[in-house]
Amino acid sequence: MIGVIDRINEKFAVVEFDDGSMQNILLDKIKGKAEEGDVIYYKCGLYHIDLNETNKRKKEADSFLDLWD
Repeated sequence: MIGVIDRINEKFAVVEFDDGSMQNILLDKIKGKAEEGDVIYYKCGLYHIDLNETNKRKKEADSFLDLWD
């Protein structure tokens, strides 16, 4: 299951998963520097940032917003 970081609250990342559920995850449990909009997945006891998927989704969002310019 993958999720997207919706926001960061102090020591937690609020993550929306692909099934629509929301979960608070300790930032210590996410490998790397987590930011809003990052796509994460769980493997071997930690959450990992999927940079390729994050960048892909950000480009898609930017191109969608360009339609309104």
